[in-house]
Amino acid sequence: MSENQQHIEQILYRYKVRLVKKRLFEGLIVFLTTIIRVYLTISGLEALGRFGSWVRALLLIGFLSTGVLILFIRVGRPLLQLLKADRAIPDEEAAQNIGAYFPELGDKLLNYIQLSANDFMTNPLARA
Repeated sequence: MSENQQHIEQILYRYKVRLVKKRLFEGLIVFLTTIIRVYLTISGLEALGRFGSWVRALLLIGFLSTGVLILFIRVGRPLLQLLKADRAIPDEEAAQNIGAYFPELGDKLLNYIQLSANDFMTNPLARA
């Protein structure tokens, strides 16, 4: 593997880690705001309704299940992806995301990734 190819793969890996960290941070924000909103809604309902123990138990179960579900979807998945960031996002998707910000680089990077997916040394197009 050439030095340039290693450098490009290293940059792609760092981009993937940064993207997963961004998703994790966004997930934490969504989780916290949702938990606060649900808690305030349930507290307001309880204050207005003066519910019995069965209804309060259902509200508690709903609150806990909402929290766990959002925690798993919005925080757990990105946390697991952070452990294996190289496989979490395909190289082609990362190249397309980079190409959205840097149009002059996007097509070249995507072409390079697609060509290097084949055996780099035996592919005459990739060597050229």
